[in-house]
Formats: sequence, structure tokens, C-alpha cells
Amino acid sequence: MGAKVGEDTGGAISEINVTPLVDVMLVLLVVFMIASFAITTGMPVPLPESSTAYEKQDKGDHVVVSLDAEGKVYVGTKPSKLERIIDDVNAEFNRNPGGALLIKGDKNLHYGQVREVMDLLAENGMTTLLLAADSQGGSAASGPAGGEGE
Repeated sequence: MGAKVGEDTGGAISEINVTPLVDVMLVLLVVFMIASFAITTGMPVPLPESSTAYEKQDKGDHVVVSLDAEGKVYVGTKPSKLERIIDDVNAEFNRNPGGALLIKGDKNLHYGQVREVMDLLAENGMTTLLLAADSQGGSAASGPAGGEGE
């Protein structure tokens, strides 16, 4: 902005100073860019590796069922039990009806433990499941497992 030379009427300034607006917008842009990398859902578990997994960015729009190394079950980040997993998953679907069901199983679990959860979900009509796996470059979702495609 330039300085005015000459008469000063003392009235209201009719020009808008956009510099503070630009500063705030750039700070917000940087914050959202950094925060977008930190968005992951479910519990952090080491995933098995797969050469056929396809990349799918986890944007937080899936209902995630995680199984850790001890076999504990989580729906989202909340602990659950096999007896009430269906109620917990349905509650998450009510909050996020457009998401798919993503299974994250620790790579040190036996397949039977993950399959037990998958069977329980399938018996209750949840047949389209995505299985999370690490590809050679990073995290990916493979699937669908046991049902129709997305």
C-alpha cells in the first residue's frame, strides 16, 4: 500500500488491507496440509505385507476394526469384545453411513483369529470387507474380501 500525499479528509479508509488475511490463510493451509498426513483411523498395528495390495488413501471415511498382537479387538480406537462387536460396528456405521468396513489385523496374529472376526461380521450381513496390508511402498488396502466389490 502506498502513502497518500495531499489533503487528508479524516474520513474512513475505503481500501481493505488484505495482508493479514493472506497471512492467516497461508497459516491455515500449512496446518491442514500437515494434519492431512496425520489422519489415519483405527488402532496402529503392524500390517502384513502384500505385493498385490492396491494403494488406497485412508481418509478416515471407513469403519475400522483392528486386531492387535494380543488379539484385542478395537472398533475405531475404542476397545470392543467379540460379543458386542456387531453393536459397535453398527454404531460407527450410523455415524458414518457411507464408509466401508476395513479390517486391520496385526501381522503377528494367526489367520484364524482374523478370520473369526470376519466370519462374525459376515454372519451379520457385513460381507464387503477391505483388508489392510502394507505394500512395498507403504500402507494399502486390499480387498474386498468375502463379498462384492466397492
